[in-house]
Amino acid sequence: MAINDYSEEQLFTALRNADSAGDKTGAQRIAGLIQQRRSTQN
Repeated sequence: MAINDYSEEQLFTALRNADSAGDKTGAQRIAGLIQQRRSTQN
């Protein structure tokens, strides 16, 4: 999954969906992608 293929809004939606579904591993992975994306933008 390439980070830049998704908007931050899409990543946050995916994070909320994973969290709502109880997918802890998926939520952690997506949160890591968001953090990585934000760190590369600075």
